[in-house]
Amino acid sequence: VASVACNLSKDPFRFHYNPEPPTEFLAPGIDIDVAWRGGTRIRGTGNSYAAPHIAGIAALIKAKHPDLRPFQLKTVLWATAANVQEAPEVPGRISRAMRRSTMSARMSMALTSRRAGSSPSRRAGP
Repeated sequence: VASVACNLSKDPFRFHYNPEPPTEFLAPGIDIDVAWRGGTRIRGTGNSYAAPHIAGIAALIKAKHPDLRPFQLKTVLWATAANVQEAPEVPGRISRAMRRSTMSARMSMALTSRRAGSSPSRRAGP
């Protein structure tokens, strides 16, 4: 389980980690184009538009590493979040710890790619 809130990023692969509860991850969720009835599109805003970005990135990582357990997958997300150094200090919204520099989701995909000829990790137990 992960808590997700929206931010202003327009890059669907760019997300941020917030080390202070209750929100763990921030992803694009403002003015998001979504498919609508009759083949049309609308723009939506909110945390409900941000959560699918994190779920999608998690699914891409899980597809390359199906043996990752939920905590391990969450750790990969945490370790590869793109926390922007120049993010403004917003009391109650962006913590100082959130300013530390890490990597983007595109980097997480590159870092978690299996090397040619390598085998997937094996889990012990049933």
